[in-house]
Amino acid sequence: MVESPAPRRGRRRTRAFELLGNEMTPVRRYKLLLQHFLERRSGGVQQTIAQAIGKHPSFVSQMVSPAYEMPVPARYVRAIADHAGFTQPERNAFLDAYLQAHREHTLEILSLTDQNSDTWTLKLNLPALASPAAQRLLETAITRMAREMVATALQIEAETMPATTHTTPMAK
Repeated sequence: MVESPAPRRGRRRTRAFELLGNEMTPVRRYKLLLQHFLERRSGGVQQTIAQAIGKHPSFVSQMVSPAYEMPVPARYVRAIADHAGFTQPERNAFLDAYLQAHREHTLEILSLTDQNSDTWTLKLNLPALASPAAQRLLETAITRMAREMVATALQIEAETMPATTHTTPMAK
C-alpha cells in the first residue's frame, strides 16, 4: 500500500499496517480505511460531507474517527460515498468493509452501487426525525409514492410514444 501524503496540520497519518491488523473490530477497520482515504483529500471534504448530511464538520470528524467505536449510520453512507471524492476502487473498498461490519444494511448499501444508465437519481433533503420508526415510515411512504408515480409516468410514456423507437426501464 502506498503511503499517503503528509497529513494536514493537526492530523495523524494512517499507517498502512493499521489497515492490515487482524485484531480490530470490523467498525474500526472500515473507519481506518475511511480515515486513510479522507486524509488523501483536500481539507474541505469533511465540510462537504457535513453539508450533505446537515451536520457540523466536527460531527463528521468524530463519526469517521476510528478512535470511536460508534458505527457510521447507514443513512450517511451514501453522502460519504458521493461527496468524499473516492476513486471507484476506494469506494468499493469502503463499501465492502462497511458491509463486513453491518450485514443488516446490505440491500440498502448495495443500492448505492447500482450504475444502471437507464436510471437517474433524485436527492431529497428531509428533516432527520427523532423517532426511528417515524423516519422509516416516512422513507417507506416516499418510496411507495415515487414507485407509483414512476409506473404512471412509464405507462403514459408508453402510450404516447411509438413502440419502435422507445424502450423503458422497469420500475422497481
